[in-house]
Amino acid sequence: MGSNISKSYFKYSAAVFFLPFFFFNQHFVGQNSYLKTDTSIYIKSNIHDPKVDKKWEQGIKEISIPIKSIDSDDFKDLEFLKNVLKDKRVILLGESSHRVDEYSRLKGRLIKFLHEQMDFDVLVFENGMSEVEFMNKNRDTLSVDRMLKCILWIWSTEANKNLMTYIKNNNSLQVAGIDYQFSSNYSWQYFKHKNMWFGYDLFRVDSNACYYIVNNTVNHNDRNGKIQFDSIIHCYIDTFSLALRHIKTNLPILIQAHISEVNLKYTERILENRILFFKAIISSNGKKGFHSDGKEFYNRDSIMADNFLFLFREIYPDRKIIVWAHNDHISRYGGLFKNSYMGGILNKELKDKEYVIGLYGYAGETDDYKNRFNFIKPSKNSLEAILHKNEYKYSFVPLEKESLNKKNDWMNKRVKSLYWGVTIHNIIPVENYDAVFFIDKVSVPIYVE
Repeated sequence: MGSNISKSYFKYSAAVFFLPFFFFNQHFVGQNSYLKTDTSIYIKSNIHDPKVDKKWEQGIKEISIPIKSIDSDDFKDLEFLKNVLKDKRVILLGESSHRVDEYSRLKGRLIKFLHEQMDFDVLVFENGMSEVEFMNKNRDTLSVDRMLKCILWIWSTEANKNLMTYIKNNNSLQVAGIDYQFSSNYSWQYFKHKNMWFGYDLFRVDSNACYYIVNNTVNHNDRNGKIQFDSIIHCYIDTFSLALRHIKTNLPILIQAHISEVNLKYTERILENRILFFKAIISSNGKKGFHSDGKEFYNRDSIMADNFLFLFREIYPDRKIIVWAHNDHISRYGGLFKNSYMGGILNKELKDKEYVIGLYGYAGETDDYKNRFNFIKPSKNSLEAILHKNEYKYSFVPLEKESLNKKNDWMNKRVKSLYWGVTIHNIIPVENYDAVFFIDKVSVPIYVE
């Protein structure tokens, strides 16, 4: 009797233990199986093939889903995403480097799929709020080339020119920015087109501020120069603070003058962003750009997270949103401090409403706009080396916790990954992302002048 009970208990326990893996495998394994006989989906040669633990090599092959193309308008190979993303309101799309042609092509394709097949109708860029909102409101009169210049120059590429054409032709897809930095020369155009009596004045001040910041640096040993620089920036801060107070104190009058409350909220937010940006310029000692230390990166990410939540709650409260940003911004862990970057901050609010997808490449070229350089060779048991073992040119790899068995326990270990293709970061994949897209060979974008 006792023996039979023990056997029954063992069978029951085993069933309960393996049930999650059964459902996981039913959910993912076999996806896009019709492609398995298509020889075009496989890597043709392995120039550099670092060693990977044998059980991980087997595990990655079992869970990886092949993707047929990174730019086709035939979405049959992406159909499985409908089930994966069916309950999500926010999809965060990362990239390990901004300057990779294949990343932009794949993301452009994913945006079209999510918009056309799954009703995602807001696209948020890691770009200045004012530039992208200017583009969003004026797409009917702007050329595709001018729309492209409203985002960061690093994305001024042929692939993204195609995306801008799609945006121009699809008014149902709204676009927005979440960064507080100047992203392009169109940053101040937002104010020029505001239906407010102080709009043109802000346009002039904003353009002068941008020109001054971009073209002036301060010698750290030049105390008088630093004082003069800070004094000029403080004048800009005072001007925008005055405009912000004017809107807040005259809100009923402005609404009566047929300026929509949504536009006023946007303008207030952009003015607040300008003030924060000018203050950050002062704290960075007048350098072009910002230091790369954790404190400044966190400051920028916390502002971007706050800007996103502003869009999520107040501007697009009932819409499904796609976010385009760097892996470090969208990942839940971030590059240096857990839960301190944008992805970690947003996860506290969005929880199961979001799905976070990293994007990695294995080998090839990227650049710093002037000089090309190769991705460094992935090391043994690194994230890229493991993903490469699935042998697909393009693939989707779920990092669901249900798949954490011995074959895939690399997901829950600290592994090396490539940041911008040239710097090693140690990450725990399952803590950072829900999934990753992987591209085996990458190349430099074709830039649009």
